[in-house]
Order: sequence, then structure tokens, then C-alpha cells
Amino acid sequence: GKGLADRQPRGLSGAPGMMEMAHAGLLEHVKDQNYGLRLRCLRQMRGAVLIGAMRCSFGAWSGLSARRRLLREVIPFCKQTLLGGARELLKTCLCGWHRIIEVLLDDKHLRNELESHRDGRGRLIQQHQELEAELATEQSRTQELHVKYQELTSHCRALEGQLRQSQDGAAELERQLAAQAQRTQTLELHAQQAEEEARELREALHLAEQAAERPKGAKLEVLLRQRDERIGALEVELVKARATIDSMVPGVAGAIPLAVDVAAASAVRRSEPTGWSWNLPGTELAGERKK
Repeated sequence: GKGLADRQPRGLSGAPGMMEMAHAGLLEHVKDQNYGLRLRCLRQMRGAVLIGAMRCSFGAWSGLSARRRLLREVIPFCKQTLLGGARELLKTCLCGWHRIIEVLLDDKHLRNELESHRDGRGRLIQQHQELEAELATEQSRTQELHVKYQELTSHCRALEGQLRQSQDGAAELERQLAAQAQRTQTLELHAQQAEEEARELREALHLAEQAAERPKGAKLEVLLRQRDERIGALEVELVKARATIDSMVPGVAGAIPLAVDVAAASAVRRSEPTGWSWNLPGTELAGERKK
């Protein structure tokens, strides 16, 4: 249907015969390769069998040749021993005994060397086992140290984060302290302005006291009351600012100059007219010159 036609490649959509030919060619190529591989395997197997047969034949021939050489060497000795009489037999036995003693000594020496070699091998095996145990201990210790190192690394990272946060907090506190110092300077300026206004009011009151009547004195009293209220508000603001600084950074308030207290005290002292005392019975003003 349409689904199969859509699934076919574009170049071969109209040529199913070409697809079959390509498939047949691919099968022939695979068959040829398979036949070549089988032929190569058979050749290798045949070569291995031939080499094995040749080795067996050569081994048998070598054994037979060695046996023939041994028989050629032994036959004259046996003839001489058996046909030479009793004296020759004793001589042969004595020579054989000496040779056997030498062989036994060599064998004993070899056995001693083998025993020492076994002992040394046992010691080496024991040392190897001990070294393996030490290696396992060191590996476990290394793993423990690695775990501790990871813990210390995480702890150092946490401490770095806390240090960064504390530095940010210190910078924020410094900014707030600078803002409070600026606010304190502003309050000092306000206090100085209030002091100037109080001085001007005192001068105006002194002038008005000399040339004004009682209604004008009442107005001046109202002005003085306003000035006193304003000075009191400024003092309250100064106290609040200092309390805020003390609550934010304990111990930092000592770094701010004591000019704030001095300015406030001077403003309070100067708020009273020098040489005058005020008696306010009701709304009446009576100023008497102190001497």
C-alpha cells in the first residue's frame, strides 16, 4: 500500500528488481567470504596437524637415536664386566660405588639447596603476606584520610561561606554606620541652626523687651515656647539616633565623636537667655535683669 511505498527509498522506489539484484549480489559476496574463511581455517588446521605429526616423529626418532647411543656405550662395558672375571667385577663395583657416592653427595647437596630454597621461599611468602597485610592497612588508612580530607574540605567551604557572609554583614554595618554618622552630622547642623535661631530669638527678645509692650512680650513668649519645643524634639532625635547606633554595632558608638552630646548640651544651655529669668504666671511675661 501507500505505507510500504512511502517506506521505500526514493532512489529505489520504482525498481524492485534492482533491490532483488542487490540483495542477491550481497548474498553471493557473503558466501564467497565465508568459503574463503573456511578454506583458510582448514589450511591452518592441516598445517597444525602436519606440524604436530612432524614433532612426534622427530621426538620418536630422537629417543631412538639416544637409546642406540646409550646401548653402544653400555654394551662394551657390560662385556668387559661379565667376561673379565671376579677381580674385574669387584673393580667395576668399586668404581661404580665411588661414582654412586659422588652422585649421592651431589644429590644431597641439591636436596640441601632445595630445602634452603623452600625455607627462603616460605620466608618470602610470609614477608609477602605481611606486606600485603600492611598494604591493606595502608589502603584502609588512606581511605579514612580521604574521607577526613573530604570532610575538612566541606568544613572549609562552609567556613569560607560564613566568612563571606560575615564580611558582607560587616560591609553592610559599615554602610549603616556611615549613614548614621551622616545623619548625626545632619542633626548637629540642625542643632547649630537651632542654636543660631535661639540666639537670634534671644537678641530679638532683648530688643523687643526694651521697646515693646506686654502683647508683644506674649508673642515673644510663644516664639520662645516654640523654640523650646523644637530644641526638645531635636534632642529626642539625637538620643534616638545614638540608641540606634548602640543597638546596631555595640562598641562602635565610641568611634563617633562626642560632638553630638556637646552640641546638644550647648544647645540646651544656650536655649536659656543669659542673664534673664522667666516667670510665667498664666500668660504674663516678666523679665528681670539678673545682676
